[in-house]
Amino acid sequence: MQYLKRFRSFNIRKPIRGVKLFHDIEIDYKLYNPASPRSRFLAFWIDLSFQASLVKLFQAIFTAYVQHKLAWAIKNPQLFADICAFAAIVVYTFYPLYSSGQTLGKKALGIRVVKENYEGRLSLLTIFLRELVGKPIATVTFLLGFFMILLNSDYRGFHDYLSSSRVISYRLPKRLSKGIGAKV
Repeated sequence: MQYLKRFRSFNIRKPIRGVKLFHDIEIDYKLYNPASPRSRFLAFWIDLSFQASLVKLFQAIFTAYVQHKLAWAIKNPQLFADICAFAAIVVYTFYPLYSSGQTLGKKALGIRVVKENYEGRLSLLTIFLRELVGKPIATVTFLLGFFMILLNSDYRGFHDYLSSSRVISYRLPKRLSKGIGAKV
């Protein structure tokens, strides 16, 4: 009965039969390895291609809409379309990182952004510093901020240090995966 009470506080109706949990709902991210530079690079390109498609779609839709419906109110429809596309990118980046620590590319490759101390989820300030301050600075400095990922053992770039975050591979090491979720 004590087992069921613990799960009621987390809005889980019934425990899964035959599975022994070794920790509560809060996941201990210290067990996971840092994400490799290759997986981070691939996730970046998946996100970038999705964002580019999103920008083109929003620019096409809003430019056509503004030119036909709001031409009298907005003097520069291209600027309006660009602002809407930027807002879509911010929403595409901020919401997934805030809710789960994973964008579409990170989810596809099994990596996740967590706080440097591994506690709790990312705050909006952390995401802002990482995505809208750290990454542009890393890009403007001839990509040196991104090349830092290759130079240290934690595989952290400038934007990770600036926002006190790290990227982990969300797949457990083989030595630990046998015990977690094992049948009872």
